[in-house]
Amino acid sequence: MDRVSQESNVIFKGELNEDNLIDKEKSNNKFSLQCKLIVSLIIILLLFIILILIIIFTKKDEKEIEDYYAKISCIFNVLNHSELLPILSQDFPEKELNKFDIYINGSKLKKNEKFANISSNGIIDIYFLYHEKSEIYLENIFKEISNLISIKISSTQKAKILSIQSAFDTCESLENVTIEGFDTSKITSMKKMFYNNSFLTNVILDDNFKTDNVEDMSYMFYMCHSGKLNTKNFVTNKVKNMSHMFDGCDQVTELNLQSFDTHLVEDMSHMFHSCSEVRDLNLTKFDTSKVIDMSYMFGGCIYLDSLDVKNFDTKKVKNMAGMFYDISGVEVLDLSNFDTGNVEDMSYMFYYDECLQNLNIKNFDTSKVKNMEKMFGFLTDMTEINIAGFDTSLVTNMDSMFLSCTSLVFLDLSNFKTDSAINLSGLFLECSSLTSIDVSTFNIKNAKDISYMFKECSTLEKLDLSNFDTSNIENMEFMFYDCNSLKEINLLSFDTKKVKYMNSLFYGCTSLTSLNLSNFNTSNVINAERMFYGCSSLTSLNISNFDTSNIIYMSSMFLDCSSLTSLDLKNFDTSKVKDMDYIFSYCSSLTELNISNFDTSSLESFRYMFAGLTNIKSLNLENFNTDKITEMNGLFWGDVNLVDINIKSFNTTGVGYMEKLFYGCKNLTSMDLSTFDTVNVRSMEYMFAGCLNLRNLNLISFNTSRCSNFKYMFDECEDLEIIVDKNATANMIDKIDPEKIHVIELNETMEF
Repeated sequence: MDRVSQESNVIFKGELNEDNLIDKEKSNNKFSLQCKLIVSLIIILLLFIILILIIIFTKKDEKEIEDYYAKISCIFNVLNHSELLPILSQDFPEKELNKFDIYINGSKLKKNEKFANISSNGIIDIYFLYHEKSEIYLENIFKEISNLISIKISSTQKAKILSIQSAFDTCESLENVTIEGFDTSKITSMKKMFYNNSFLTNVILDDNFKTDNVEDMSYMFYMCHSGKLNTKNFVTNKVKNMSHMFDGCDQVTELNLQSFDTHLVEDMSHMFHSCSEVRDLNLTKFDTSKVIDMSYMFGGCIYLDSLDVKNFDTKKVKNMAGMFYDISGVEVLDLSNFDTGNVEDMSYMFYYDECLQNLNIKNFDTSKVKNMEKMFGFLTDMTEINIAGFDTSLVTNMDSMFLSCTSLVFLDLSNFKTDSAINLSGLFLECSSLTSIDVSTFNIKNAKDISYMFKECSTLEKLDLSNFDTSNIENMEFMFYDCNSLKEINLLSFDTKKVKYMNSLFYGCTSLTSLNLSNFNTSNVINAERMFYGCSSLTSLNISNFDTSNIIYMSSMFLDCSSLTSLDLKNFDTSKVKDMDYIFSYCSSLTELNISNFDTSSLESFRYMFAGLTNIKSLNLENFNTDKITEMNGLFWGDVNLVDINIKSFNTTGVGYMEKLFYGCKNLTSMDLSTFDTVNVRSMEYMFAGCLNLRNLNLISFNTSRCSNFKYMFDECEDLEIIVDKNATANMIDKIDPEKIHVIELNETMEF
């Protein structure tokens, strides 16, 4: 019984121990879960606290951003954050850095934190916040910051801006600017404020934008392409400088200038220059009594239909250069009220006013004017310009004064004084309707340049220049160019000892039949190219006293003088001449040409030199030095009657091109080319083409190994027999039609 009881107790205890173990294990698991739960709760709590802190600080930043005294809000397009560094390091003075906080994409930038540490590219919002009342300096703030796209400067408490000059100077990408809520009454200079903002399309300046103390508005909106500028509230009663103020505002269609008080303004130069879309300017309230400079004031206002400046007081103006330049839509301009007694510069004043038909300048006092360059240039609709009262005694520059006044039929030059004139170049250039020009009162003793003076005066038949004192003239180029109706000209008084340039002097004077230039001193002339080009009616030309010892360029000098039967060139010294291209081309009436005295030691080019001499039968060039020649193209092109030619002295070692050399010389039966070295020739295209009577041609000296172009070399030479060195001309022989040209090779000749 006891034993049974003991066994039962053992079993019971054993069972009890197992239950305890199970309970203990359960208890441990429960504790573990509780620990994990507590840890999780702690982590969640920490995250929640962090989130709350982030929200708090974010709200704080947002609260700071909303709570400001002044704010500059910018949008940048940034590819490299170093592009933003100039905003801090260059443009802000140190004392200004302490006045504001910087926020990038809504986050406050820590003191000393660099923009380069901000991990964001592309479009970036940047705020500069002034939280405390302070004076704000914006001068040069964003100058030359090329990635600034948009900017809004605002204040909730009418913050004072003391300086804004060049604030957005050359912000090349800037499109939008808004300034609102500021007190700008202390600003004295707005110079270059929006200078060269070529993409600026929207400028908003609210009614608080005051200009009461501004003295300088020069270049303020220079090259701004904004379609609209709000200037209606501008107070300008202290402004002295408005030069270039709206220059280049080519998208602006309207300018409200009614509030402008200009009584202190001294400089209005280029003020409206290139405002090409403005169609009307109301300047009735403009006080110009103190203005000194009006140069290019309206230049390039091409769509102005009319311009009323009758109220302008111009008594102090010294510079009117280009004042009405290219106002090409204006037909009538009344300047009868203008006092020009102090004006010194009238150059380009009415240049390119193509539609101008009525110009009243009868009261102009020009007694102090020194520069009239291109003053009336391209007044293509004006038939008469009243300059009878002009005093030009001090004018030194008359360059192209009446350039391309193509409808002008009369000019009264009776009171014209040229005593001080140094530059008379192009004075009547392209006055194609003037049939006569009386320059008998002209004194040009001080002039140095009369080039282009009568160029393309195409209806002018007669010119008396017998009174011209040309003793100081250095340039005569193009003087009578294309005066194709000119039949008579007196140049016997001309003193040309100082002249250096006579190129194209009589170019295209197709009606001149004779020219006596025996008095011409050409000892200093360096350029005579195209001098008589196209004088196709000229039968007599006296140039027997020409001193050509310093001439370098003679190309086309007598080109197309097709009526000349003789040329006396025995005194020609050509030792310095480098270029004789086309010099005698198409002088088709010449029967003889003696140039045996020519020194060609300096000659570098003589292409087509004798082309088209259709009546020349013989040419002796045995003294020609061709050591520097690289091209011989067309040298005897079209000399159809040439039967004898001596070119044995020719050195062709450096020649690379012989195209059309003897083209069309149909009466040549033979020629000696035994001295020709063709080792460097690249092209022989058409070289002997059209030499119909050429029967034998010894080309034994030819080496064509480097030549790649034999096109039409012997075209129309059907009965020609040529002797060649097969090894040196194999590539040429391959191009020859054996049915037309008989080729005798060196070996065959030797056997023969």
